[in-house]
Amino acid sequence: MKIFPSGKKLLYYQTGFLLILVGIVIFIFTCVSMPGESLSSPLGQLDQSQRESAENMKAHVWQLAEEIGERHYGEPKAYNRAVNYINEVFK
Repeated sequence: MKIFPSGKKLLYYQTGFLLILVGIVIFIFTCVSMPGESLSSPLGQLDQSQRESAENMKAHVWQLAEEIGERHYGEPKAYNRAVNYINEVFK
């Protein structure tokens, strides 16, 4: 009783395996590769409005992440605090 194929059947299995392997490699390469180039020049200085926006964003992120904290199904009060904070900010 033969366990492993031989002859043409073995060649078909090997070819199929190789094609699948090449397909996986190509798929991974296209998913992982990033378009464009990395920035090689130094970043420019922020103007006054950009600095203000950065400080405002930092304050909002701090409030939501540190003061209010985690928001998930086990913390419904935190959801409400976040909703109230966002509503106050947009008033």
